[in-house]
Amino acid sequence: MVRRNVIGAGVVSETWRFMEAVKRGAKLVVLSPVFDETASYATVWLPVKPGTDLAVLNAFIKYIIDNKYYVEPYLVRYANAPFLIKANDGLPLLASEVAWDKYGAAEPKYFAYVVWEGDAPVPDTAARAPALFGECEVAF
Repeated sequence: MVRRNVIGAGVVSETWRFMEAVKRGAKLVVLSPVFDETASYATVWLPVKPGTDLAVLNAFIKYIIDNKYYVEPYLVRYANAPFLIKANDGLPLLASEVAWDKYGAAEPKYFAYVVWEGDAPVPDTAARAPALFGECEVAF
């Protein structure tokens, strides 16, 4: 949980789900400068300084990636991890921005992001085994 007081917010359905998970043994890490009702149920409460929670989350992500504590098949199938990111603005590359004729492929008819598969870009909707890591150059 990041700065979210589920119990104190008073939303009955969320509080019920949260408490059921805790009763069943869920481990809870609360990242918040305030020790609130939700933090009182936490396995670990990390009292960060206000405004530094994003830096802490980035450190968690870096640690997970560096130590390979992720499930690659899950990231490939259900997450946006394989999407190519443009270096100039940090946004995902859209299929409409790629010069598909240079790769001997037609532009996708429907909206798609772009992933890297093998030695060429591919629309995410058609990819079977996209790469998670690496650098590549795409013709626009």
